[in-house]
Formats: sequence, C-alpha cells, structure tokens
Amino acid sequence: MTHRKLLLIMVDGVSADYFQEHANRLPNLSSLAADGYLVRRMRSAVPGTSMPGRASILTGVGAEIHGIFGNRILSDGAFVAAEAEHLLVPTIATLASRAGLDVACIGHALIKPEDTSIYIPPYWLRGPGFIKIPSDGSMPSLLKIKDPRGRLETIPLPSYVPEFSGPDGLSSITRTLIGDQLTIAAAASLLESE
Repeated sequence: MTHRKLLLIMVDGVSADYFQEHANRLPNLSSLAADGYLVRRMRSAVPGTSMPGRASILTGVGAEIHGIFGNRILSDGAFVAAEAEHLLVPTIATLASRAGLDVACIGHALIKPEDTSIYIPPYWLRGPGFIKIPSDGSMPSLLKIKDPRGRLETIPLPSYVPEFSGPDGLSSITRTLIGDQLTIAAAASLLESE
C-alpha cells in the first residue's frame, strides 16, 4: 500500500515572487511546486528574521502565540538561539506524531527529535552572531541521527564534526554545499521509500 506523503520545503529568504521570476534557475524546486503546492502569500509577523517565520509555518500561529520573536530569544537572562523547546505551542510534526503518523525531519531546526521516527539534524549549528558553522558537537541531543529502522543506511549523510569528511582544501562554502546536497539526498530517498 502506498502512503500519501507531505513534503514541506522551507527556503529561507526567498519570496514567492522571486522564486517564480527565477524558476529556470531552480528547475527541481520549480517542478515540485508545479506538481504540488506553493504558498504565495504567507506573511511573517516579524519581517526579516528567519525563526519567527519558520515557527509560524510549523505551528500555524503568529509569534504572539508561539513565542519566537527573533532568531535569538531571551532565556534565563541571556539571548540564545531559538530552538524547538522555546515554542509555546506544538508544531505540525508534534501533532502528526501524536496522531501516529511517520514523521521525518531532515536538516531543519524547531522540530524535536522525539517527535520524529527519523531525525537528521542540520550538519551546521549556529556560531557567534548566528553564523552557520560546522557543529562542534556541543549540543549532542540535536546532533544525534535518529533512524532506528535503518531507512537511510545506504545514504551518505553530512559530517557532524568541524573537519568535514571531504577532500582536503575545500572552501567553507563548498563544504556547506556538499552538506546541503547530502541532506537533500536523504530527503529524496525517503520520498521514494514505502
């Protein structure tokens, strides 16, 4: 029996207008949008910052309800990167998991690993000033790959250490692009699976 699947792709910092104007440069995403569904008129309650918008997409409510007002939030007297535990309401992943659905999270923030059957964290974490840097493993619960049924055993996944396991002499941007491609390969593999 084939199960219906929902694939949610969030592209940070790209409006629907820009996406449509440059569709020829994004043929794979354009094909998915043409055959599926593309949200064209979503507005963030807090313009210009990533995490409040992501939280609104994942929860279906505004920042005044989900509690994420910026990329960094005040927690215990210090500004820290917004994470899933800071959300005040459940995400679509939490609700789907509670309903007994099979949830996979590939390379995204604001999803709790315990709400998934497969969790592949982003290979980068936030550095000073919210800069993407390879993880040093300082947040072990968010760095663990969760795949108890081994559905991604044959897929190479991004490295979770600063010394990315790629050829020597690669630039930081090249390492990031390789990590992104490996993450996309994991998602594609799940789409093709039962």
